[in-house]
Amino acid sequence: MGISISHVQANYEQGDASLSFEILDSSNGSMLLAPFNMMARAGYVEKTSEGYTKATTIAGLPGVESWTTADKNGDVAVLVGGRYLLKVSGSTVPDVETIRKALEAVDLKKLAALR
Repeated sequence: MGISISHVQANYEQGDASLSFEILDSSNGSMLLAPFNMMARAGYVEKTSEGYTKATTIAGLPGVESWTTADKNGDVAVLVGGRYLLKVSGSTVPDVETIRKALEAVDLKKLAALR
């Protein structure tokens, strides 16, 4: 179909806790990003007895955040520059804020400027 993507992942562990950083370069493939964009729309919330998934905004960028309370697992993803999907997943971390802060530590402006 002529769609080209690139993907990179880095994993970090400390004791039982781990963080995984993933960047997907969609090469501006809007069809590839459509499901994410639908979930990231303002107001999306899905709650279950185990946790939640909801739309969020980080540094002015559309995102999706999910958390499973009992397992202390979650992820936060944002769309950067309309092209890059940055996702940080955490396993056995204290809270979703830990994952969010890890994502915010990435230079999002520098990522958005890549072409």
